[in-house]
Amino acid sequence: MKKILYSVLSLIVLTTVLTTFTSCEKEYDDLMTSNVQLGGLIDPLASFPYKLNATPTVPVAVNVEKGPGIKEIEVYRSYTGIDKEIQDPSIDIAQANAAGDVEKVLTYDYAKLADGLGLPADEGDLNIGDAWTLRYVSVMEDGRKVTIGATTTISVANFFAGDYLADIQYFHPSVGYDEPYSAEVNDKTLTAISATTCKTWFAVWSDNECYIEVDGEDVIFTVWEDWGYDVIMGHPDFPDADEYKCTYDTETGDIMLHYYYVGSENTYGVHRIFHEAFTLAP
Repeated sequence: MKKILYSVLSLIVLTTVLTTFTSCEKEYDDLMTSNVQLGGLIDPLASFPYKLNATPTVPVAVNVEKGPGIKEIEVYRSYTGIDKEIQDPSIDIAQANAAGDVEKVLTYDYAKLADGLGLPADEGDLNIGDAWTLRYVSVMEDGRKVTIGATTTISVANFFAGDYLADIQYFHPSVGYDEPYSAEVNDKTLTAISATTCKTWFAVWSDNECYIEVDGEDVIFTVWEDWGYDVIMGHPDFPDADEYKCTYDTETGDIMLHYYYVGSENTYGVHRIFHEAFTLAP
């Protein structure tokens, strides 16, 4: 009798479980395939360096992918530290992306970038490292608005910040001065810290900073205070020679550095001489 009772109870439990499972399956709604509305995809320029007093215009390319028709793209502009957002004129697409990819270009100058944000009249007063941010909203043909995650960052930099190739000739007393102790070309980035000064790593030592300040064609070169020696611009044997001055080429953007320092007495105690030529990386 007990066996029969257990069998009946087991059958009831099993039936209940199967009924519940089947009921859940019938009520499940796959939202990913039920009336999903897609579209609005765009690919804007990700970043742009705004070099102070050296950037007449900023071209912002916005690529619109082929897909559901986009009527227009709303553009919103903000700036570091300012709790305000300005809506700029929209980009007219007129559903052209339904037939294929479309590229539009927005052109900004400083007046347009500063408009409505309370920024200084002189762009040279901006803080290095601050930035404008452009965000985008696609307005679809059916009236929906799709906020785009991708944004454009226009960062404030100075006029010579960027990536360079640094050709370094390093002369050391241990091998004499007829031939370089080492000759190498390194990738260096000049990072703006003010409107006229950039920092990068010093000579062949990537864990030490140096600073390059440009004033017209003249360059002032210094090394961070924790470096153990006094670094002097020029050449120790030709202190007044023009050919060993630190210079900036206003036409090409090339930077030429000549500098040296005196090592400690137990390591030859005489000059370490450097000639370092910076050219903009291709």
